[in-house]
Amino acid sequence: MYLGEMPEALQVKLSEELTALIQGVLGAWQGAMPRLVYLTDAGHHQTTYYQEVLSQMENPRRAKERLGWLWIVDYYHAAGYVSRLAKVLFAQEKTQQAWARRMRKVLKEQDRGVLRVLASAAQYYWKKTATKAHQKEYWEAYNYLLKHSKDMHYSQYQKAGLPIGSGVTEAGCKVVFTLRFKQSGMQWGLEGGEVILRLRLAVLSQVWDEVYRAYLLHRPLVPLATPLPSSSPAEEKAA
Repeated sequence: MYLGEMPEALQVKLSEELTALIQGVLGAWQGAMPRLVYLTDAGHHQTTYYQEVLSQMENPRRAKERLGWLWIVDYYHAAGYVSRLAKVLFAQEKTQQAWARRMRKVLKEQDRGVLRVLASAAQYYWKKTATKAHQKEYWEAYNYLLKHSKDMHYSQYQKAGLPIGSGVTEAGCKVVFTLRFKQSGMQWGLEGGEVILRLRLAVLSQVWDEVYRAYLLHRPLVPLATPLPSSSPAEEKAA
């Protein structure tokens, strides 16, 4: 299912649409409740949405019982922070790449992988004299991985058959907007773009027929240009 909004502050409408979609799906769900996974990076909007909406969402079948969500921080986003550590720890590019490649494998495949990465990084960091710029870069990357380590059990997620990368979701921006709105010579205002966006979302989400039927049902009846011929008195008598 694809969702999208024209540019807006704080993603308010988009968040409301996502919440309504989740509640609608779970409210109509038949059988055992599915496993609920929230797979994103840990940016401001994603974190706020999880804390204020998802973690507070109630089970539609059991009043006052909150749904249990598993938040997985996107592996490839986390791997980017491993590469940032490598650039601080080693001067030679080949050494940076070798350590980062090895640590990304540890992060992805070993139990408590993120803590193993941090332990290795700390060993190298305390052996060198870093500039203030390097210190800032190191601690930003280190603290990000440490803070979200509870959501980075990638080896366990893979064993359970769960996804660890949000690339498909993030590619939605290209599928929805770039391929349709950014062709040669195109310019869009908010009003015109909104019309095209609604139609494109219906097509991509494969709900065009349902949307079109709902549209027709809500259209007012149009009076006929030529009224139907009325019955003559003789015809009425015969009837």
